[in-house]
Amino acid sequence: MQRRGPDGSGFFQSEGVCFGHRRLAILDPESGQQPWVDRCTGVTLVFNGELYNYKALRHELSGAGVHFETCCDTELLMQAYLRWGRACLGRLDGMFAFAFYDPRAHACWLVRDRLGVKPLYYHFGSGQLRFASSMKALFAFSDIKRKIDYATVSHYMRTIRTSLGARTLVAGVNLIEPGTDLYWNWEQGGVPELSTYWELPSSQSSLTAGDISFEEASDETRRLLDAAVQRQMLSDVPLGGFLSGGIDSSILSHLASKQAGSRLGTFSVGYDQEGFNEWASIRENAHYHGLQNEEVCLSRADYLSDWSWLIGEKGLPLSTPNEVPIYRLADSFSNQYKVALSGEGADEVFGGYLLPTFTAFDWDRMSRGIGEMDEKCFKAAYGADLCGSRQEHFFRMNSWIPKARLKSLLNAGVCQFGSEDPVDLYYQKMFTNYADDSTLSAYLKVHARVNLEGLLSRLDSSTMAASVEGRVPFTDHTLAEWLFRLPDAYKMKLQSGLRVEDVRQKSVYDLEREGLIQSKRLLRDAFTGCVPERILKQRKVSFPVPFFDMFETEWRGLYDSMLRSDAGPAQLLCRDVRDMLLNELPVDAMLGWPLVNLFLWQQEFSIEFSS
Repeated sequence: MQRRGPDGSGFFQSEGVCFGHRRLAILDPESGQQPWVDRCTGVTLVFNGELYNYKALRHELSGAGVHFETCCDTELLMQAYLRWGRACLGRLDGMFAFAFYDPRAHACWLVRDRLGVKPLYYHFGSGQLRFASSMKALFAFSDIKRKIDYATVSHYMRTIRTSLGARTLVAGVNLIEPGTDLYWNWEQGGVPELSTYWELPSSQSSLTAGDISFEEASDETRRLLDAAVQRQMLSDVPLGGFLSGGIDSSILSHLASKQAGSRLGTFSVGYDQEGFNEWASIRENAHYHGLQNEEVCLSRADYLSDWSWLIGEKGLPLSTPNEVPIYRLADSFSNQYKVALSGEGADEVFGGYLLPTFTAFDWDRMSRGIGEMDEKCFKAAYGADLCGSRQEHFFRMNSWIPKARLKSLLNAGVCQFGSEDPVDLYYQKMFTNYADDSTLSAYLKVHARVNLEGLLSRLDSSTMAASVEGRVPFTDHTLAEWLFRLPDAYKMKLQSGLRVEDVRQKSVYDLEREGLIQSKRLLRDAFTGCVPERILKQRKVSFPVPFFDMFETEWRGLYDSMLRSDAGPAQLLCRDVRDMLLNELPVDAMLGWPLVNLFLWQQEFSIEFSS
């Protein structure tokens, strides 16, 4: 894990306990070496991340008589635990994954932050608990079997997410889920206990338009985000930002420059191929905010080597194709800065994804059965007269490869698709938890749980591979709690003046194409006049990567090699399917992306596949 922590390393060993740590020094770089051991009690800590309310907690503890030897938040976390025990967790504001060994209780306590900004993997077996910030680190234990978890493979093929709740692509290796902690007292025997300490607010705490007006909500949103950016600019090393051509990074640039009293240093990335960059919008943003922005221009020729290298660095397949550009951006950024503000999370908490989530509008219209939407229109959009449930409808809009197609491609028995399908059961549990929410609220919460964790994992692995810490103010938990209590219409709704009866023969596909839906309403309203007007009003544009073209050219040989292989992910496919795909033109890049990722991963780490 040297690239995750190039500034120092440490090791602690006691009877039955070994802690190792690599440090990326952000606060008090001269102090704060880990593992941190309390001399009086022997309590030992390893900690990855930052506590943004470090100064306030330090002031409180100092007032209670605690003496600090450093200015680092690692010592602060230790003192908080010593004074408040596990109850200290409720006082922490930040992104973190940490582990305490407490010899007084013969116990180990592992914690991951509320929204999952920092990763924490673990394996428990034969009375031993191993944990790490990356899958690759756990592969250092030779007795951890590298056998594929087929349920998570099924989820990866359907969503390109490398986890399924706590499950990972390696059987027996799990994730501490966001907002979850693990406690294990090995003297008492048994298995570690997992507890959820934080969740998005329930529907019972929701506010109505009568409780708070849109204007009041806009003012409070601006205040909360401004405060989140201020807290997350805490650093003793150079801090800058990632700049795209969209509204999210433009707002962060505005707020961060205001907080710093000077213009933020930023970096941007794009391909040298027309249609696969945002240079015009990026330059408009940079000019508006007076930024000293540096542009990183990518070449397609470098992608494959970066792709393979990143898989080798993180110990997992990539999720989205833009992990490689993020790494390249962070690598260039690292020449001047060590901390980067990034815009991940804005779409999940403010309602920026129209097709994945606002399609709840179509489900509501059809499920009410009162003719609010033409049935032929619904069938044309979704391929069914009426999806069986919210869950089924949601998955139609949030699948990389649809379940029905996967069933026709994969070997029988490899992945379960019946009533006991682990993927369906996982989503069924979430939708049951949100049964009392409106359909849009349920879709937004499920999307925030699954998609946001994937995006944050992608940011963490890509930036830390370049020894850069990525910070995400839009995932501030206080801001998220506030936004998920507000009325649906404050996030997204039909354009002003449109009524439901006016769009009876239009699906959300049509409405999105014609620009008839307002997304991120609160964010746009709260920062009107703070970002370029055209940027403020433009639709969401995902980061463009020419991976469809590359499957037809640079990657075709790799794709064919994967299909011809007698080992690895090709075993997932029926033989006649493999033969058909070898002769198919053009290449099915949506299928090729997860399969080639699994192929490269299997080659690098000798992952065990079997049909």
